[in-house]
Amino acid sequence: MENPSSNNTLNFPLNQNLNNSIAFNSTNILDNVISEALYNYKNDNLDKRRMSFLTLVREYNNLSKDEKLSLADDVPTLVLEELNVQIKVYQIELLEKLSQEIYINAYSIFSTMIIVLFKNDDEILIRRIYHSLLNIMQVKKHCLENLDTSIQFKFLITILYHAELYNKYITSYCIQLLGHFMLLDDIHNIVENEENGHKNDHNNHSSNNNNNNNNYHSRMVSSTSSSSLTSMSDYKYNKIDVNDNNNNDNDNDNTTNSATATINNNIKGSENSESLDKTNNVLYKEKEFFIKNHFSIRNIQKIIEYFLVDEDELVRKSAILTLIHLHSNNIQLHITLYRQLKKLLKDTNEDVRIAAMNAIWLLVSQNSDYRIIPEYDNYHGLLVNDAFMKICNMINDSSVTVRTKTCAILGSFKNVHINYLFQALTKKILSNFKYKKQDQVNNNNNNNNNNNNNNNNNNNNNSRSGNSRSSSKKAKMPAGDLLLDNEKIYLSDASACGAFVQGLEDEYQEVRNAALDSVCEHSLQSLLFAQKAIVFLVDMFNDEIFEIRLQAIHILHKIASKHVIRLSQDQLQNVISSLQDASSISRFAAHKMLSALYVMNTECVKILIKALMNDLTMYKEDQKSVYNCFKHIGLNHADFIENLVPTLLKIEKPFLPQEQVSDDPIHIGHIILIYNAASIKSKIFYQLPEYTFKQYYYLRDVYPDCFPILTIPKSIYPNNIYTTSSTKENTSTKLIDDLMNNVILSTQHIKNYVDSGKYQSALEIIADSKNKLYYIRKTKESLSEKVELVSHYLSCCKIVIQILKNFKTQSSNIEYAASLTQLTYQMEYTFMGVQSFLFHQLEAFRVLAHLLLMSHYLKSSNGKMNDEIYNMATSFIERLRRLKVLLKANDYDVMKINIFDIEIFIENLILNKYIDIISFLMTLEKTIPSYIFPSFAITNNIKRTNVTITSTVDTKEIKFGAEMPYRIDIKAKIINVIDPTNLLIEVIMPNQAKYFYKPLIHHFVPSGPYSYKLKSFIVLEENAWSDYANIEIHITYEFQPQFDMVDKYLLNYNEITSANITNNTSCKVRFTETPLNLSIFPELIK
Repeated sequence: MENPSSNNTLNFPLNQNLNNSIAFNSTNILDNVISEALYNYKNDNLDKRRMSFLTLVREYNNLSKDEKLSLADDVPTLVLEELNVQIKVYQIELLEKLSQEIYINAYSIFSTMIIVLFKNDDEILIRRIYHSLLNIMQVKKHCLENLDTSIQFKFLITILYHAELYNKYITSYCIQLLGHFMLLDDIHNIVENEENGHKNDHNNHSSNNNNNNNNYHSRMVSSTSSSSLTSMSDYKYNKIDVNDNNNNDNDNDNTTNSATATINNNIKGSENSESLDKTNNVLYKEKEFFIKNHFSIRNIQKIIEYFLVDEDELVRKSAILTLIHLHSNNIQLHITLYRQLKKLLKDTNEDVRIAAMNAIWLLVSQNSDYRIIPEYDNYHGLLVNDAFMKICNMINDSSVTVRTKTCAILGSFKNVHINYLFQALTKKILSNFKYKKQDQVNNNNNNNNNNNNNNNNNNNNNSRSGNSRSSSKKAKMPAGDLLLDNEKIYLSDASACGAFVQGLEDEYQEVRNAALDSVCEHSLQSLLFAQKAIVFLVDMFNDEIFEIRLQAIHILHKIASKHVIRLSQDQLQNVISSLQDASSISRFAAHKMLSALYVMNTECVKILIKALMNDLTMYKEDQKSVYNCFKHIGLNHADFIENLVPTLLKIEKPFLPQEQVSDDPIHIGHIILIYNAASIKSKIFYQLPEYTFKQYYYLRDVYPDCFPILTIPKSIYPNNIYTTSSTKENTSTKLIDDLMNNVILSTQHIKNYVDSGKYQSALEIIADSKNKLYYIRKTKESLSEKVELVSHYLSCCKIVIQILKNFKTQSSNIEYAASLTQLTYQMEYTFMGVQSFLFHQLEAFRVLAHLLLMSHYLKSSNGKMNDEIYNMATSFIERLRRLKVLLKANDYDVMKINIFDIEIFIENLILNKYIDIISFLMTLEKTIPSYIFPSFAITNNIKRTNVTITSTVDTKEIKFGAEMPYRIDIKAKIINVIDPTNLLIEVIMPNQAKYFYKPLIHHFVPSGPYSYKLKSFIVLEENAWSDYANIEIHITYEFQPQFDMVDKYLLNYNEITSANITNNTSCKVRFTETPLNLSIFPELIK
């Protein structure tokens, strides 16, 4: 029987996207080309084979799964038999692509490539094989672990042999594969089991140095010895000794040639028809050799270290990255690498310098307490201090990328001595000099000159400090000059001088950004450093770049939140300059910063209050933020505010105080300051006039977040009728919470009325509940998100009741179904936390909407089956079963719910292609009340997605030239969004046309948990209009519903006239409560 869904008009068309393929005129031609390639890749003709494999590589994405599996079986065998190098390159590339498929055995392909590597000497082919092996290892890490140990050893031999033999690319791949090789579990097991035994063997060998094999035994050192292999040439000669151990008749002059031949014969010999005993014997010798000489973590690191001085920059970079890769896999890097990595900080290639800085930081992180002997005398310092100074010197690098990385790494250093941090904040060389007057030691010099000259030869083994001391005493200096006592002083390395200062003054924004972050990290760790760094952070408030100024504000706020930071008057003047910024984001950040800072004296407090008052006068939208700042200033500076009370309230002693207007914004700010200070210092109450107490209780109710809850003594204010205010507030809060719970419980009454057919009574309860919710939202703002969610749920219940009342008319059922579906998706995507307790109810509402749409189609077709009804019926069964699972998970008794009575009708419809429409509609009407479930409990915190859009345009009237397009920059603050990548900018044009712009991922900057700041732009490309017109800008969320055919139709019902839903049709939920309205009109270009 033919499936009726085969011609479904609501299904999405399949759009195939052929990437990286040859341009063909049609799909048929492409199929023919692939078929021909699959037919000829085993052909004896060289050209046909070559073209076949070339086509298979190019058109790999168009091959079917079966074709790929067939190639995975054939090509590994063919590549071993192929003689043409060019075809082998294509085959290797094809094998690499096949290895990435999850259903293909990548281990087998990996092994085949190693065998091909053993059997070939062509440089191009070897390079291609190493590249492919590395790519496979990075994706399928298990491949190398599945190899036999003997093959692993031969592979290691081949890697080490090819590392110096061929070009820089092959060497780079070899180094990286060497790093992967050392991560194998069985390799570590062999080292642990064999290493101790070979230590004893080494001791026995070293005691018998009278034979001709002294050099051989001296190179057979243990893995813990510091005299391990120092170059690849040591490896080659040792390899010669092992393989030629039984060939003592060879001449010394022919050693190198015979060694090369032996290596090649051993590599290719794995595929020759040698006896099993002989092969095992050779492998055993190779294994024994590497355990004794190379097969330890330290010796492998020394081999990699050998390539750190390679003449090619790509090889040096690969060697460093391999060391970093080893460290990231819990293999500790040896401390001796530090000396060579330090030299690479002066490398000519910036990538090498950056990699060297990363490797040094890793060494420091695992050996921060290690002591080294630096280049200067008389100082034995910690590794972390020396590395910090060396990295500081990189701030002078010519590359912007290197300087940026330098500043970033400097901030990640931990436990650096405070003296070095201070040195990085000043360009002067700091020291702890102890001076001696020259004339005080002149006599001693004369007396000791002869003794020093006579004892020069005896003091050759003295410390360097002793030598410098004797030389300083010989110096002839004018009387009165200062002489440095080198025995007791230490000069800081000049390379650390002013590193942070140079970073903060750099001409590039990204360098200054990184320097600010580093200063912030060290300031959070050290109060002493923070106090010195404040001077430089405050200077950054004058930066010409807005982002730098804003970051400096955030950093100073972060530091002040951890440490007590007091600003001088000059520093305060720089800080309050940020209050004049045109951007509200910068001003709000400055308010938070000033809330955490302290000032030196009363005069500074007066300057700060005046600056905030000017801000309040100039920018009315800053009122709430400024008042919150006043609150913290009062709490932090109670002593200074006490002295300013007469000034703030305009109190003069000879006169009675004149009552100030309680609605004056400036006076409100003064009251906030005074009463917050009074909560710390109660003496302030005795200075306040009586009218301020009345205003306090009034303003505390208007601005509850800005005032503390105080109990004013009756001795000060005897007529206090508000003394029980706190008790009343607690009682009021409890009443609001009880009212909210009663509204939630009222859903049970709605359910009961609907079941008994009292629809009007149910609607009255919904209306009364919504009035209560409106009151709750106005009274207690903290419940606003929960209130909005419950209000949406009540709206869904109201729609279900209206469906019941008007069901027999069938005229507006689709409209109700569309509204119900739109509301449920808005609840799901606009609120975080809904899925845990309400998702089963939302799914039930969608099942009802689905059923209503299907009943409309069934009534139109008189119960007969067609393509649309078939697809809706099959998806309905799936949706109904999903609902059953959700209900069982929420402890519902599915057998007692009438929703599932309709399932029998739908299953009969699918089987018989016909249904009795009258019986179906009657059953449907009976089951509709079951879609409202009993009351639910909101036990978790509900968070609503909140988006505030701002434009960088100063005014809301935009003038543009008569010609389009026109660009508008958009900024938005997004809160409580899990995935911002699905957000779109929606623009509604004057003609009601809608355009959607997708911001790039880097336009979203994280600002907190599930919070982002959007900085993007839109380009208006409409034809210019001739008069004033408004556009609306929204932020919407694009999503993919679970049942595309039905849900997409209902979600877009108000914007379409038919059911032609395509794959490009998207579903969106609008996040913005208030859009950004811009008035745009043309301006003639003069």
